[in-house]
Amino acid sequence: MNNQDLKNKLLEIISKELKIERNNISLSNSANDFKEWDSLSNVRLTLQLEKEFNITISFSETVLIDNINDLFELIKNKTLDKNLK
Repeated sequence: MNNQDLKNKLLEIISKELKIERNNISLSNSANDFKEWDSLSNVRLTLQLEKEFNITISFSETVLIDNINDLFELIKNKTLDKNLK
């Protein structure tokens, strides 16, 4: 999966899980930008991302995420690491 495909898939998952229009979401957004993105939806989103990308996201990793781009980079690195093994 190339970076653009990964980005599109990530944004689509966020859109679906948070019930936010896809065109209202960008990599620069953070959870604070959306009233729909509360602690419970964050857990659901994390579980869905783990399932969709076949990765594990630890709590210590989640606290380092400031915006969607950080999430994108985390997933990109995890999927890249997985493909190299």
